[in-house]
Amino acid sequence: MNLLEVRTQFVKITGRYDLVTDTSSWDDNGADFFLQAGQNMIEKLVGDLPESEGRLWKTITSGDYYVNFSQRCRMIFEVWANDDTDRVELERKSWQELKELYPTLLADIDTGYPLYYCIAKLREIDATDKNTTGVFFNSSLAISTNFRGIVIMPPVDASYDIEVYGKFLQPELSGDIENFWTLTYPEILIRAAMYQMELSYRGRQAVGRLLESLMLEITEIDKDAVEEATRNFNQIGG
Repeated sequence: MNLLEVRTQFVKITGRYDLVTDTSSWDDNGADFFLQAGQNMIEKLVGDLPESEGRLWKTITSGDYYVNFSQRCRMIFEVWANDDTDRVELERKSWQELKELYPTLLADIDTGYPLYYCIAKLREIDATDKNTTGVFFNSSLAISTNFRGIVIMPPVDASYDIEVYGKFLQPELSGDIENFWTLTYPEILIRAAMYQMELSYRGRQAVGRLLESLMLEITEIDKDAVEEATRNFNQIGG
């Protein structure tokens, strides 16, 4: 199912026809807010779902030292640097450790093969008070709420494809999108949206049973993920 089909079923099941513009196009008039809220909730509740892990690539060129990317990335597990001949995993450091390794001004740091990375602190509180006498390595964005980022040291000496491996949220519900939840578990997505809608109007105690049934479904998904992850290890020593 795509978003339009899920939205249509959600409205039919709940009887909330006011959440679409009409029953011909079934265009959104508020339904997608609850569907997205439902998706956000179940993605937090599900444990180690294989489909939540993924990779993204960003190309950086000589002199670059940071990469920013979508906030749909929940956790960063590994960072790799790829060029024409090698693929090397970068060593993770804390911000303070990286500052201690490279304490000089950015202009004084020699470029080279990327060795380390740290999670960037992107939030920019006041851009007008930056020190104008010198620039240390940093990465910030005036609007950082939709992004995450990493700082890479030393600044690279050539073009590299930076590969980020981690845990990612499913794509946001918009347009005619299909994602893991709309295709594999549309009924759970709809039930989660129903919970979010009812929670808005009736409160947590009134929708307790709906949450219980939803959690039963989530538990079964978690069981499948655990069995898949451990299946090949069950016969060790047998």
